[in-house]
Amino acid sequence: MLIRKKNTKMKKVKVEEICNITTGKLDANQAQLKGKYPFFTCAPEHSHIDTFAFDDKVILIAGNNASGNFHLNKYNGKFNAYQRTYVLTAKDNCNLDFVYYALKIALQKIKEQSQGSQTKFLTMPILTSISIPLYDSLTQTAIARILSSLDNKIELNNKINKELENLARTIYEYWFVQNAGEKWERKKIGEIAETGSGGTPLSSKKEYYENGSIPWINSSELNSGYILGTKNFITENGLNNSSAKLFPENSILIALYGATAGKVSLLTIPATTNQAVCAIMPFSQLYTYYLKFYLTNLYQYFVQVSSGSARDNLSQELVRNLEILLPPTEILEKFNTTVSPLFSHIIKNRQENVELSRLRDFLLPLLMNGQVRVKT
Repeated sequence: MLIRKKNTKMKKVKVEEICNITTGKLDANQAQLKGKYPFFTCAPEHSHIDTFAFDDKVILIAGNNASGNFHLNKYNGKFNAYQRTYVLTAKDNCNLDFVYYALKIALQKIKEQSQGSQTKFLTMPILTSISIPLYDSLTQTAIARILSSLDNKIELNNKINKELENLARTIYEYWFVQNAGEKWERKKIGEIAETGSGGTPLSSKKEYYENGSIPWINSSELNSGYILGTKNFITENGLNNSSAKLFPENSILIALYGATAGKVSLLTIPATTNQAVCAIMPFSQLYTYYLKFYLTNLYQYFVQVSSGSARDNLSQELVRNLEILLPPTEILEKFNTTVSPLFSHIIKNRQENVELSRLRDFLLPLLMNGQVRVKT
């Protein structure tokens, strides 16, 4: 139970007072594609390796990041770690899940204190000097349980979505990759869809962004396969006074250049994009899910095309003139009937995760600073 009342049992402690801190010993390039154990580096997602050096419940903190975003992970079991990854275990009377959430609050402070002009470094002295709130054991456990329950639901939704996505992909592969027929047609993307690219409103104009309500998608967001438009927003002024365009729900987005070049995502809400994104707007809903998988399977081709010195080697023109194989309408209709419920469930789960994340992030500082306490 949450109680809106100041908790007076909190004190501040240094991280090193409540956690043992060490680092991994390996180079990041020692990852193995099909390794048996997780290998934590400074990347947001872990890779794999065939050997383990740790077997414990831990918090892992990335020790460097170009933007100063030092990623936090929790893990319990056998794993290995990069030499710039910090591994934290709990000392007596310390709930490690509680520390994990306390450190999430401290991330901004850590970022501000990070050293280095390009790649940011989180040094051991900076990490050990970070102060976090500490409550009695029962309160730590209660706070961690509330926040963990939200994260556990988010994780469950992600696992369900992965299975649904795999199922939809399996259906696509079976129907359209293994069983291509003679009645299929060759069509250019421009013959079955409109294409467009976005733009970036002037960053110097506050009125283009301040209190904006129109989602604005950066090409770096095209990693998840689905875009909900929850990070960046522009105003009507920003839309009307720039090259930004509003693309409709169920547009298919392709990153044209940058780190995500070739990545494909389905736009689940009307939104604008920056100029590094090409939007494909099918003339018929029948093409949408088919095109998402078809274009996703061309990722390596897109990467190869965009790997030259010119930024625009992967361009809207190339996308528009790209030839694809299109199955007969009756097959597309059956495919859509089969996979539409799967996509609807995936999008619903992603939307729920957005709300759960907002609730967690709202409660987190209130619980940590004692504005809201838990009844133990």
